[in-house]
Amino acid sequence: MQLISRIINKPFLRSVELLVKYLLLINYNYKFSLNILRILKTHYICLILIAMNPTIEVKEVPVINLAYLSHIGYANQEETFDKLVTWASTKGLLNSPDFKMLTIFHDSPKVTPLDKVRLSICVVLTKPIEVEGEVKLTTIKKGNYIIGHYELLDAEFAPTWRDLFAWMNKQGYQKADGPTFELFNNDFRSHPEKKFIVDFYIPVV
Repeated sequence: MQLISRIINKPFLRSVELLVKYLLLINYNYKFSLNILRILKTHYICLILIAMNPTIEVKEVPVINLAYLSHIGYANQEETFDKLVTWASTKGLLNSPDFKMLTIFHDSPKVTPLDKVRLSICVVLTKPIEVEGEVKLTTIKKGNYIIGHYELLDAEFAPTWRDLFAWMNKQGYQKADGPTFELFNNDFRSHPEKKFIVDFYIPVV
C-alpha cells in the first residue's frame, strides 16, 4: 500500500490509466493492475464529485419569467451576456439582490454542431417590464426538474452535463418536453478561482 500511495502521489500520474500502465511497466501482476484500475476509477469519480460539491435534487419549479437575447453557437457567449447586462442596467435590474442570469439550450450538442446550437441568454424577471429592440420576453414553464448545484470551471460544464444526464437515466427519470438550462448565481469573473456557481436544470417526467 505504501508503494501504491507513492505512485498515486506522483504529479505526472494524472489518470488511473497511466497508473495501470506504470504498474504493468514495473512488472506488477496484470489482474492486480486491473483491480487497482477499477478501484481507483471509483474513487476518482467520487473525488471529482466531492471536489465539485454537487447537490442533486428533483423538485417542482414554478414559472420563470425572462428577458432574453438570442445567441447562435457556443462561442462568444460572454459578449451577449455583457450586452444583456448593459440593457438590464438601463432598466435598474442590476440593483436587485435577486438579479440572476440564465442560459436556455434549444438544441442538443449531441445532434447539432456547436456553432449552430441555439441559445437564449436571459435575465430572470421578478416583476413585469417593457422590452424593446433585440430583447424579447419568454417564460420557462412550471414543471418537475432535476437540479444539479455546482461550482465549476468553464471546462467542466460539458462533462458535468453528461454526468447529470447519466444520473437521470440511472434514477429512472425521462427527459420531458422543454429545454435544459443553466442558472448562474454569481459573476465568475469576481470568483477568486474564476468558477461559476451554477445550477443545471433538466425537465423530467
